[in-house]
Amino acid sequence: MPYALAVTHTAADDLDRLIQSLRPEQRPQALDAINNICTQFGLRPQHRRGSPLSPPTFPIHFEVAGTRFYWAATYRISEDETMLVITHMFRVLL
Repeated sequence: MPYALAVTHTAADDLDRLIQSLRPEQRPQALDAINNICTQFGLRPQHRRGSPLSPPTFPIHFEVAGTRFYWAATYRISEDETMLVITHMFRVLL
């Protein structure tokens, strides 16, 4: 079932910090990639849980100018089950 996407202020701040950590020439392509990944996830979510105590996450892996980035986001489904709300975004340590 597809969901409308929403982003909390915290997640927007997280994304801003992550984007600002990139080189200026990488930022537009990274934003496009992240937008596409989040949109696709909203259309076909695959609910994932790391553990019963952690929120569900989804990967945000993309490549810009030959550099791979491994980020992720936590999310929740709204109570009326119409929206996927991204709550945090972070860099994955490999």
